[in-house]
Amino acid sequence: VDRLRLYLAILPLFQKQILVDEIRFDGLRARMIHQKDGTLNYADLLSGKKEQERKTPDGEMPFAFNVERIKISRSSFGYRDEEKGRAFSMNDLNVNTGKLSSGVPTDVKVSFQVQGNQPKIRMDVQLTSGLTPDLKTRHYVFTGLSGEVTGEAAGVRNLKISLEGDMEY
Repeated sequence: VDRLRLYLAILPLFQKQILVDEIRFDGLRARMIHQKDGTLNYADLLSGKKEQERKTPDGEMPFAFNVERIKISRSSFGYRDEEKGRAFSMNDLNVNTGKLSSGVPTDVKVSFQVQGNQPKIRMDVQLTSGLTPDLKTRHYVFTGLSGEVTGEAAGVRNLKISLEGDMEY
């Protein structure tokens, strides 16, 4: 990470509220490698005891969670399978959101470039959407989803795909 900024309001913590003005990642880089012996390059980080999620007896999170905006810029994620010789990467990832709070509609804008070697792909992706998250049930409603994918994939050149619609997850 070239730069990470987190602006957190302290006083609301006393009222069991987590209020974050902004989360900003600039130049975040992560790589996952599936090694020939079947292990993942980060497996040693996960080898400790898993902690239970902290929830109240009725299943709710113990704090209200609100983020005014998230901004991710110039970031990349990569995956390499050393056994199969495959590699994929997501480069120049940019994400901008409005307020992220349960039940509150917000806007999301995402762009990135994806590349891979098996099959050979190189595509630019641009997406915009409205988003209404329900953090308690982990239900997400995307409205006015609009996107465009351009590039080449599996020997098809000058590929252009447009997306429009709504989606629930």
